[in-house]
Amino acid sequence: MYFGGSYPNLHLIGIADRPGPVTMNIYIDGYYRGQMNWSNNDNKRHLAIGSFGGISYGAHAICIEFQNDYWQYPPGGDEYDRNFYLDVLGVAN
Repeated sequence: MYFGGSYPNLHLIGIADRPGPVTMNIYIDGYYRGQMNWSNNDNKRHLAIGSFGGISYGAHAICIEFQNDYWQYPPGGDEYDRNFYLDVLGVAN
């Protein structure tokens, strides 16, 4: 995907599962660059924008890794699966 330079913002639209927040690790060209969060906790589509400056404009590999897939209830109790449904990935300035 062409990204960077004056287009440093990733725009992701997705449905965040409950319980929130849902957290994604962002890698660009194989290097960890930060996280993006969906904290609405309502199982609806939401836009999240992450700014990742210092990257030259050009074709880059973008990896989105689900950071907090499992959660426990009550704390220390049974593990449950959390999901995230990515709908749109884009870049903008």
